[in-house]
Amino acid sequence: MNDFTILVTHAAFTSSVALTLDILSTAATLALRLGTAVPRWQVCGVNTDCVTLGYGMQMAVQPLAIRPDDRSCWIIPGMGVADALMIEHRLQQPDIALLIPALRAHVQGGGNVAASCSAVFVLQAANLLAGRCVTTSWWLAPLLQQWTPE
Repeated sequence: MNDFTILVTHAAFTSSVALTLDILSTAATLALRLGTAVPRWQVCGVNTDCVTLGYGMQMAVQPLAIRPDDRSCWIIPGMGVADALMIEHRLQQPDIALLIPALRAHVQGGGNVAASCSAVFVLQAANLLAGRCVTTSWWLAPLLQQWTPE
């Protein structure tokens, strides 16, 4: 079993995907040095084995397998959106539409989720923000406050 499942969506910010991988790789290196448990992870896409990131870079991924015993923390790197108008459009795309019920099922089964930057809107679309304190990119914060006032 993996401690983390990185869910890479179509047109994700390449830097956000890379940063997530860099942080986990560094954590693994430090864990080995300190003699503690080494985090494990897998990089997945929704219903695909290759995801096209922002600016056309392609990344090989494992197709997301939804298992009831999966207790990994699912992490969604930032979506490649530059303004609030793109959020609604992006949330309606096929990969996100498939990801939303998977996120709900994962949380209902006891799993954890995390999102960086604009991907917090995916968690909002899955109704997973209630009772949580979250943030997003400064230019998207007013939209998040509008959509999720609590």
